[in-house]
Amino acid sequence: MSVPTVTVNGEGKLTVAPDMATLDLGVRTSASTAKEATKKNAEAMDAVIKALEKYSIPKEDIQTSNFGVYPDYIYENDRQRITGYIVENHLSIKYYDLEKLGEMIDTAIAAGANESWGVSFGIKDRAAFEARLAEQAVKNARAQADAYAAALGYKLGEVVTVSTTGNINEPVVYRNAPSAKEAPAADEAAFGTSLSVGSLDLYSQVTVRFALEK
Repeated sequence: MSVPTVTVNGEGKLTVAPDMATLDLGVRTSASTAKEATKKNAEAMDAVIKALEKYSIPKEDIQTSNFGVYPDYIYENDRQRITGYIVENHLSIKYYDLEKLGEMIDTAIAAGANESWGVSFGIKDRAAFEARLAEQAVKNARAQADAYAAALGYKLGEVVTVSTTGNINEPVVYRNAPSAKEAPAADEAAFGTSLSVGSLDLYSQVTVRFALEK
């Protein structure tokens, strides 16, 4: 005779303040030749990275990647004509001093960063919250299972199976960077004060199957 069971989903949730941000910026340059556009882009990227040195960002927290070189077209008489070339490079920065985040962004823009893919906020040590989330999720699961068992005239027995999932929802704040012509005039009012850090919701879910006993 099979043993009756009950399966429930328990959830743990914590709301915490973020302690890090990932900033995605880029440098986009154009010129009449691919060589010149590439040269201009390299110079602009070097200027941005050099300007950020005062924030003491570890090298491993600044990642660069090339988006490529591609021709710039216009249409004339239903035909494409190449007018020049565009080069784009991407800069991903992890930063932990959130009070200076707006200032750091302004510095990067003023130095030549003219593209932005936004800022995402997170937490450096996610593992530090796992135990609390797991405890909440299991307590929630057991409370549900107790209620179902009582309603059916049973009491909870041993745990038969357990599976877990978890995720962290991170708010993202987007704002386009000023164009290259506007960048030298960028100031804190133009970018930094528009940032809203907010909070992070951390979730953990556990699915538990309990045996039921009379």
